Amino acid sequence: MVISERPSMIILDDTELNFLFNNMHPMTYLKPFFTKARSLQEVSTELNIAMSSYHYWIKKFLKLGLLIVDYEKHRSGSNIKYYITPAEKIIIKLDKGYISQKEFYDAFTTKYDLNTMVTQHMLETLYFNNEDFGIMLHEDSQGEFYAKGITISNNEPKTYINDAMLEYDSPAVLAIWKDVRLKYSDAKELQRRLVDLLNEFDTRISPGQKTYLLQLALAPEN
Repeated sequence: MVISERPSMIILDDTELNFLFNNMHPMTYLKPFFTKARSLQEVSTELNIAMSSYHYWIKKFLKLGLLIVDYEKHRSGSNIKYYITPAEKIIIKLDKGYISQKEFYDAFTTKYDLNTMVTQHMLETLYFNNEDFGIMLHEDSQGEFYAKGITISNNEPKTYINDAMLEYDSPAVLAIWKDVRLKYSDAKELQRRLVDLLNEFDTRISPGQKTYLLQLALAPEN
């Protein structure tokens, strides 16, 4: 039996979480618990990870408030525990005094071969604007998992970082990487529009002005 209804969102403010999510592995282990309660055996079988290794991560997630025990099923010997995230969306507040917060973004930018100058510009802008910011983790109704940078005001989510960077006084920087499920015809349409947009701005080249690094990429996963 479910213990209680989950809130739609919580904000976790713990420096240890900054260290935890310096790479992609913890997020992979946490993802299965966002939409429904799962047992250790279920998730370890699903991801083909040894139960002893997964149990280590579950204990760490419980300690840091990233998981709760939703309910238990009785069996002889010991009950089977079913775990779930404490809210539908979790925002991990990043410590502005934690210099290695850049490593969090680098874990993603390195994977997709994006230039880390984008990360540096974004973090510096948020820092000097005295913005609090974090990473929002959630899974949508289609089973797609998201980890999005977000600004925070009065302990409430304010706007996605990419939207905040659209302000005129913020640097012209952008980094988006995501998995999208498209029909082949829609993927070709996206490809055409990206090329058309690039060609349009090629006609606006201004000699002597600042140089911007632009990288476009689109590819099927398999």
